[in-house]
Amino acid sequence: MQQNSTAGAPMSVTVQTSEGINRSSFWGIGWVDVASAFLAILFGFASIDKLFHYWGFLNALENYAVLPTPLIRYLAPAVVLTELWTSVCLIIRKTRKAASLMGCLLLSIFAIALAFNYYYGIQDACGCWFTITLGKGTLQHVLMNVVWAALCLAVYSGSAKTSQPH
Repeated sequence: MQQNSTAGAPMSVTVQTSEGINRSSFWGIGWVDVASAFLAILFGFASIDKLFHYWGFLNALENYAVLPTPLIRYLAPAVVLTELWTSVCLIIRKTRKAASLMGCLLLSIFAIALAFNYYYGIQDACGCWFTITLGKGTLQHVLMNVVWAALCLAVYSGSAKTSQPH
């Protein structure tokens, strides 16, 4: 690892990977760190928002075509805690790989559940952002979850490469 700096200029770090490729990052922060921070904010805000609007979240879950009503009271706290865990673990580099995989799984499940609702014509509140909007479960929400799941996979892949010894 080489550190390059000129007087007053920000620190740049050059890392040689196990493949022998030199990669530079600004202040030692690469795209994986930035994407992980974005996803951590996304999951953190979503989980805290669900806590503040817990009864609204329960009502939103009742409208999902794929969820049996008796399981909702057990599923809701698990979703909130898993989102919160994912958020925290995305920030920590040692746990980022597992957290990004969990995030991908969560977002994929959300996308599938929203797709079922969309298919059956159920466009009630999706349960994701009560503070910003009472968003409806539209095709846009399905696609947004798919894109974020893909970003989680990219973070997983990038974390696998950066976790190898140099």
